[in-house]
Amino acid sequence: MPDSDEPAEPLPDRHHPHRLSPGAYTRPGAVVFISTRARRGVLFLTPHIADAITSAMRDTTARHGLILGAYCIMPDHLHVVVTIGESNGDAAGWIQFMKREAAKRSGVPALWQRSFWDRHARDYEDVGKKVAYVLNNPVRHKLCESWEEWPYSWSKWRER
Repeated sequence: MPDSDEPAEPLPDRHHPHRLSPGAYTRPGAVVFISTRARRGVLFLTPHIADAITSAMRDTTARHGLILGAYCIMPDHLHVVVTIGESNGDAAGWIQFMKREAAKRSGVPALWQRSFWDRHARDYEDVGKKVAYVLNNPVRHKLCESWEEWPYSWSKWRER
């Protein structure tokens, strides 16, 4: 119970759409930022799970017409930046397939929450901001001092 008669601050509106339009997942050259979460109680940072996620991402992007740009595996979520290739690219189909493949490789069938969040990069500058956000996620969470120290992140634009 609040200590004063002041009205409580309203909660932020959390009902914004978290899906791009269907055609946005297949538009050649588009850069898509995707976030997805671990199922409750699952930690991604055990070596066999992190390795399964990394290998599933790397092995399945080209098959789905995508180019892997950056990723960061956090204890309970994953951030990925992909570019849709020139033909037959499908970011939405890829994330679903990659999640199934990572679960199979890790031996943890209930590895992921069902959904994911996504955003398009609007221009080249926005791509840089999205990649910086992905790579600096462990720094913001105080898991390391600089993104280069985090063993579960990578970017083609910032090779180690």
